[in-house]
Amino acid sequence: MDPNGNAVPDLASVLRTLASLTRQGANQQQSVLSTTPPLPQAGNTYNQNAAFVANSNLSSIDNGVYDPYAPSITSIVPRPESVTPLDPRLVPQTRKDFPAPAPTPPPIDPATITEWSQGLRCISKIAVQNPKLKDILRKMMADQEKHEQMWWQGRVALLEKQAARVEGSQQLNSVLKSIGALSIDMDDPNNEESRKRELEAYDTRVYNASSDMYKTMCAELKGLGVPFFGTKSDLILNPQDLETDHQRPKFKVTEAELLSLQRRMLEYLEDMYK
Repeated sequence: MDPNGNAVPDLASVLRTLASLTRQGANQQQSVLSTTPPLPQAGNTYNQNAAFVANSNLSSIDNGVYDPYAPSITSIVPRPESVTPLDPRLVPQTRKDFPAPAPTPPPIDPATITEWSQGLRCISKIAVQNPKLKDILRKMMADQEKHEQMWWQGRVALLEKQAARVEGSQQLNSVLKSIGALSIDMDDPNNEESRKRELEAYDTRVYNASSDMYKTMCAELKGLGVPFFGTKSDLILNPQDLETDHQRPKFKVTEAELLSLQRRMLEYLEDMYK
């Protein structure tokens, strides 16, 4: 016994106690090793991790202990790759062969028109495309009318002047007769011929002026694209060609026919824009 009165254990009992403790430690270590999950093998990572997490969660539930940091099954199980909708512009499209557009026919050159129906369609298109055509044609017609009135008034004035000269000569004869002098023969052919030549000269001047005005108008109408004005020379038939050729070329006109078409077009424009 020790000085305090306690019994001192002998050596054999101490050894037996140590041996029993050693056996308990070995049994606990073996139980821990048996519950430790095996190391994952290649190719079974996903299945083993999922089983481990499932066992861990179940064991936690069975033990009544909730571990908020324990991984869940949804965090371990790989999610399928999200399918991103493709941009339709990036999707290769099947090539569609569309028929080639029909070529646009070239506009008709007014200088090649020799038929009235084509000329009428052409001037209608020009009137739509050129809104100033109406004012230009009206000004041309006003200038033409002004010159024609001036020329007519000049001719009337010349005739009145000639008549006044005849009347003056008659008055002069009456005065000469009253004093017994010789009278002037008013029926002298020279006097009549002189008046006629004077009138013809005036008419010639008017004709030349009207011809110049007509040429100017034709040039302006050609610039506006009005058909039958500025027609190509190779489309105008020579009268001699008609005598030698029995078959008349198509789309060709004589000068007389072209002049008739020009007058018809002028009448049409006058009716439309006067």
